Amino acid sequence: MSSEPKTYVSGGRVLSNPPLTVRVSRLFENIYIFLGLYFVSLFAADSYAAAQNSRFNIHRSGKNPNASARWGGGGGSWGPGGGGGGPGGPGGERRIGRVDDVRGPECKSCEEGPYYSFIRFTMTPQNDAEWAELISSVQQDIPAPSNFPSYAISSEINRTIDHTQLSLTATDQQIDDLCHEAIEHQFATVCVRLNYVSRAVQALKAHPNVGVACVVGFHEGTYTTSEKTREAKEAVGLGASELDMVLNYPLLQEGKYEEVYTDVLEVRKAAPAPIGLKVILETSQLTPEQIVAGSVLACTAGADYIKTSTGFNGPGASVDNVALMRATANRVGKGSKVKASGGVRSREDCRRMLEVGAERIGSSSGVKIVREGGNVGEAQDGGDSSY
Repeated sequence: MSSEPKTYVSGGRVLSNPPLTVRVSRLFENIYIFLGLYFVSLFAADSYAAAQNSRFNIHRSGKNPNASARWGGGGGSWGPGGGGGGPGGPGGERRIGRVDDVRGPECKSCEEGPYYSFIRFTMTPQNDAEWAELISSVQQDIPAPSNFPSYAISSEINRTIDHTQLSLTATDQQIDDLCHEAIEHQFATVCVRLNYVSRAVQALKAHPNVGVACVVGFHEGTYTTSEKTREAKEAVGLGASELDMVLNYPLLQEGKYEEVYTDVLEVRKAAPAPIGLKVILETSQLTPEQIVAGSVLACTAGADYIKTSTGFNGPGASVDNVALMRATANRVGKGSKVKASGGVRSREDCRRMLEVGAERIGSSSGVKIVREGGNVGEAQDGGDSSY
């Protein structure tokens, strides 16, 4: 992950950000590159290979990152007419006034912003090696933890909570109580196992503001993809509005990225939008690098949320892991959010998770959290933050 602050030099002055003219130029160049990739892949039999080999691929091996792609020109992708590098491609004299005259270390400034993320994720990797390359590039882009931002916290903390009862020994009465509490406090959802989806839907039918979430592949994550898709379809058929599936983290640990991605993608296809899909990484079992990898795979496969934990396997959510997941989701740029779950038992626990980027909280202590009172943006004394 990057840790060095970026600097820019223009006209002999050191700047903390590129000038407006350069940012506008970069915007149009990113649009230009995206359109190039789009049309190259649109008319190709193998769209991924065409994009990989295109002169518009900014990550292509041997390419000068400061040169702009061009539709025409001789001498191959980086010969005369290749743009940016001047005559003869990257070995030639740089043109004055282009983005390469105002850049940060290693031209990282050329790879910032939503257009860069959009271009990078336009073509989905096709094998583990390509996934590894993409994951590595995302990891390098993530700022140092000391530079992670703090996020504003909603005053409606109740609307961030998935009120949860996942005990294997849960009774009908406990599910009824869960739903009544969710109605009283207007929680976002109740989260239950498949065998209780129908009961929860019936209890909440007159209260559409409270959804029903169902776990899938819970809690091991090692169910076959066909089993997960079957559970997903059955839950949706019974009325579930959201699914919390467990990512196959043993495969992730082995670097079998394509299998992990396909597993999530098939569940997404089985339960397309507007059904909400949350993907549980089980962060207690993963290294920071694996958390980034799982986040990239889940976000790219269409997860609405990436979620920390099942709560059944080791420590639950931590501030560091939530912040890392949020930073990764931001870099992927597909709009995925973060759910913190496992060990969130107090208002202070909740505040800390929301402050570092969580937008949904999974907890069986929802009533306790909202009843502790006070401003969630301020620390509360005496909170139980044990896992």
